[in-house]
Amino acid sequence: MKAISSIRATVRALVQSRSYIQLDDYYATLEQQDWENKEEPGFPYLEAVRAGTLFDYSLTSWQDASEFLQSWIAARPDSYHARLIMAGFCFGRAGDIRGSGWADSVTQDRWLGAALACERSAALFVQAMERSPRPIAACIEMMQMTAHFQEPYWLRQLFAGLPPETITHDDIEEPGLMDAALAHLAAVGVPRLQLDEVPQVLPSSLAPRAEHETDQAKDYWLMRALDLRPDHVGALMNYANYLQPRWGGSLEDIDGLAGGPLCAALSEPQRNAIRWIGIYDELQSFPDSDDTPAVEEYRRIFESFLARDLRPDERGEALGRYAHFVSYSMADHARARDLHAQSVAAFPPDMYFFDVDGPFRSFAHVSIIHHMPDHDGAFKRVLELMSQWNSMATPMALLAVAHQFGRWGVEQDSARAQQLLDRAAVLASKPTYDDFTALAAAAMLWDGGDHEQGYFLLQQLAERRVPEIASNLYDIHRGFRDNTPDSYLDDTARDLWLQRAVDEGSPLAMYNMAYRKIFEDATDFSQRQNLDHVVGLLQGARKEPRTEALSRLRIGVLLRDHGTEQEQQQGVREYLRPLVDEDHDWRAAKASAEIGLAYAYGRGVKKSRFAAIEWVQHAVRIEPDDEKINDVQAEVMNSHSLVKTVGTVFGAFMSRGSVSAEDLPPKPTEQ
Repeated sequence: MKAISSIRATVRALVQSRSYIQLDDYYATLEQQDWENKEEPGFPYLEAVRAGTLFDYSLTSWQDASEFLQSWIAARPDSYHARLIMAGFCFGRAGDIRGSGWADSVTQDRWLGAALACERSAALFVQAMERSPRPIAACIEMMQMTAHFQEPYWLRQLFAGLPPETITHDDIEEPGLMDAALAHLAAVGVPRLQLDEVPQVLPSSLAPRAEHETDQAKDYWLMRALDLRPDHVGALMNYANYLQPRWGGSLEDIDGLAGGPLCAALSEPQRNAIRWIGIYDELQSFPDSDDTPAVEEYRRIFESFLARDLRPDERGEALGRYAHFVSYSMADHARARDLHAQSVAAFPPDMYFFDVDGPFRSFAHVSIIHHMPDHDGAFKRVLELMSQWNSMATPMALLAVAHQFGRWGVEQDSARAQQLLDRAAVLASKPTYDDFTALAAAAMLWDGGDHEQGYFLLQQLAERRVPEIASNLYDIHRGFRDNTPDSYLDDTARDLWLQRAVDEGSPLAMYNMAYRKIFEDATDFSQRQNLDHVVGLLQGARKEPRTEALSRLRIGVLLRDHGTEQEQQQGVREYLRPLVDEDHDWRAAKASAEIGLAYAYGRGVKKSRFAAIEWVQHAVRIEPDDEKINDVQAEVMNSHSLVKTVGTVFGAFMSRGSVSAEDLPPKPTEQ
């Protein structure tokens, strides 16, 4: 069967020409080839029927993808694959609505939005099943959906022999909750399922549901797939994913599946492929190098698994992850590089890891940071292969560098480098969960001593307006990065890139610009436009977690010192006071010292020397060695003069009765 990269290219061309009949015919051929595949049913067909194969989401919006799929269904109402792929699209968007956080961090409107998307998805899956004599893919995806989310209520009602009902406004008591959920649904391009669109009966091919399968719907849908093909390794591997501990299972559960009756018809390499799902899950967090027993245990597990009878996929993956472990936990980068090469050779043609984090990042690390030579061309092969997939910015960015500088045995070709950078910039501008971004690749080149290559990549991405790149060029030109050659220090370029980053809306750049205007540019804050401008920058900087609290601190001080009477009160009460209760010692101490100054001069609070002294002493207790906080204490205490200090303290003591508990800092914690 064709490689997924070839399938992707073919179907995307058919999508562009809106060739619905040809799409149906092409997918029918793929499904027939998969049915005839006696060795590895499900690969790559299950990937081919995902909506992401049809659409490049870096260029196509969810709304446009949804519109095409609905048009395909309208043009080909009897099409199995049109409904199957639209159902999978809706399931995918349910995951996007939910988000990637822990379950307890997901808001109710998002849970409800995901449930509404699943209602539509399940209806399409059921309709697809009616249109195929062997809807294995639909059963597998229903299994996955019911494992991720609860099975829609209307579908459970049908299995119970009751009329189906969808979620309505009347079912949701909390005001505004349904409207918020529907807004999430519309944002991802999923049309809400209407009651008259709900299937009224189940497909006749579906077996009755056992009692335990009502609560464990994924078991029911797995068995329906296996009814159609008992040895379907793709269905069994997808099911095994939901036996991992994060889904309430265990390594023993996965091993039990692999050795049990459902997998009896599989070959030993296929059973080991299922076992690898559990073994890898146990090995994801590598131990530190000084944890000798754990390092040895990980090494033993990897070696033991690699001694088994394995398919090329699992051998390539295990070798790559072993290489990552050897580099990270054993600091043996030469051995890791050799294992990475073995991994590349072990994978089937046109196959490698589909993530940039993990083994690919490790391979780049030993190649760039530790300068392991690419004597066998394995790293070059990986860069070229992953770039051919045209879906990940990082390998394309590194291959562009290779073409620009003739590195890793790649032919020097500046024109090809520019083509790769154009595409990498498009991909890099989209939100991603990956840590090893194109920006991280540029930083790796820089940290590895390849300053010219790292700077080239940064500059090229910045010129293509990739977010946050301009801020990194600002850091280089101001000498903030380690080991920056003097030739890169340039005040003019520094200022240019900082302004560019601010113009592009970078929160970090906004903070840096505000900091400069406060502490370096002698800005006249008696001019209202200057105050508004810098406070606006700091408000923008609050979108960046690293600068959110610092921005509140700076806003509080600016409003206290330069705002109207009402703004002065706001600066102390709403911006400085909440920081005192944070766990971050320096911020709590700094805010306390600034509140002390507010009481010393009567800005935003009533003037009270007693309260001022209490606040600065509280600050010093938290950070006794901070020079600037000690300077604030000296200012409040008049400590440059012993006579004035004594007078200040005595006067403050005498006026202590004019302050309330709200004017004083938290009491010291008892030890």
